[in-house]
Amino acid sequence: MVSSQVMRCWAFDWPGLQYEPPERPGGRPPPLPDRALWEPGRRWVFDDPTGSGSVWVLAAVQMDTDPIQLLEVNAGQPPDETTVLTAIERRWKGAVVAKARTPGERHPRIWRGDYSEPGQDERERFSGAVTSANVLLDRFRHVLRTIEPDQANRQAFGHEIRQLLILACTDVESAWKTILVENGYSEAKNDRYSTNDYCKLRDVLKLEEWEVQLTMFRRYGAIAPFRGWDPGKPTESLGWYADYNSTKHDRETNLPRANLANLISSIAGLYVMLAAQAGPKRLSRAPYAILDFQVTHSPRWGLADEYVPPIGRSNADLPGATLVPYF
Repeated sequence: MVSSQVMRCWAFDWPGLQYEPPERPGGRPPPLPDRALWEPGRRWVFDDPTGSGSVWVLAAVQMDTDPIQLLEVNAGQPPDETTVLTAIERRWKGAVVAKARTPGERHPRIWRGDYSEPGQDERERFSGAVTSANVLLDRFRHVLRTIEPDQANRQAFGHEIRQLLILACTDVESAWKTILVENGYSEAKNDRYSTNDYCKLRDVLKLEEWEVQLTMFRRYGAIAPFRGWDPGKPTESLGWYADYNSTKHDRETNLPRANLANLISSIAGLYVMLAAQAGPKRLSRAPYAILDFQVTHSPRWGLADEYVPPIGRSNADLPGATLVPYF
């Protein structure tokens, strides 16, 4: 088997073609179409993991089947990239091809598309983060029984809201730090992380693009907790986080900053940080289900950024996932 570290991979999206089966004499049924050619969806073209030198293609519409051969090379030496791209263009005319990630390669605790399957150790630690969030959400629901999450109540404040705001923001900080550490980030001075460090995750996770809403209170409107996060002003530009700092360190003066709007934004920020690690689908079903929020917009990852599923000619050939720290 070829190591997943050296396997080349390309990707492209295909709009699909209208399939018109040819007429067959004698009433015989037409041949089945080549799904990889006719049906819409993403394609991955990659070197044969067994080391034959051949090049194979797998379509998202046929993930449960073996890939098909695009180029056959008997000498065991893979063809050069120009030959591969020419073969793709010959079969899928007009395809816009990009160099993709190595199949099975992904960054720890960073979700990038449907093929971001975490390992057992990651799942167990992620379970702790979800449990902590659910403890917080239990108390948050009690607040919403007293204060309706309506635009008119955004500035309502109090001590319970302050306590929950502090808890939510410290869990957001914990998520930030965990992702940085597990991805090899080591620039924090004396292990003291600040928003100057945390803001490095803005583009890595496309945090500004995430948008959610309260599932039961949609009239409250869309919440984009990280929109406008400015690396030049990493604390001040995140209003709910700046107000958390103010009320945490000076309750008597800044208690009004512990308001409902900041609490909702901070918990939405925590939900986004969980979704950005494991994907929104994982948070919509057991055992990680958090149903208080729904994702209304998530990042769309490009061909060069989205993870490629571990792929091979058969299940026995599938290369395992390879963790690659981002930093």
